[in-house]
Amino acid sequence: MVFGFNDYEFSSDEIENIKIEDESKINVLVTHGTLNGASKKYLDLKEKILNKFDYVALGHIHERKVDDSKIIYPGSLLSIGFDELGEHGIVIGELEKGNITYEFRNMEYRHFEIVEVDISNFKAPEEILNHVELGENIYRIVLKGERNIDTQKVKDIINLQGRNICEIRDLTHISYDFELIAKEKNIKGFFTKKMLEEMEEHPERKEEILKAIEITYQLL
Repeated sequence: MVFGFNDYEFSSDEIENIKIEDESKINVLVTHGTLNGASKKYLDLKEKILNKFDYVALGHIHERKVDDSKIIYPGSLLSIGFDELGEHGIVIGELEKGNITYEFRNMEYRHFEIVEVDISNFKAPEEILNHVELGENIYRIVLKGERNIDTQKVKDIINLQGRNICEIRDLTHISYDFELIAKEKNIKGFFTKKMLEEMEEHPERKEEILKAIEITYQLL
């Protein structure tokens, strides 16, 4: 059975209500949906209601889910951006009643890759060459850490290394005594205190917040 959307967002309980007419046959479901998702707007499907099918091929999620179950997300055939990292391809297998075997086959000769480089201990821009080895993939380079050198020169050197560099992000920062600045009775001190609280609450955004602090300091 093929079950499709009739709108951009779609919620339905029709799959849950499907009755298998002949359980001796191989019953396959192909649909666009979210397995055990938190939102119903993209056809939230609970795994327990899919057990009546012998094989379920799902779309919507571009990352593949290929494991020992009979519910498969093959993922997108090719990645189209840095939000779709890793290998992409197809799932090939054989299906018999009560038995299914399959494997994933990569179809990409290159994929999107994010390379992070901490330049805190760099003393010269040329040192980046010892930390970035680029192949045939499509790259985003992220510079992180404390900045003691000219990052524009670092970017220039990186750009000379290959044609597949789509983006270079500079998330480096100059070293500041933020705790001391946060005690100042002015706008800069108030702002710094708030940003330190934000950093403590969201440590995964540390580099982004530090960059925002530096840019703001330049405006104050």
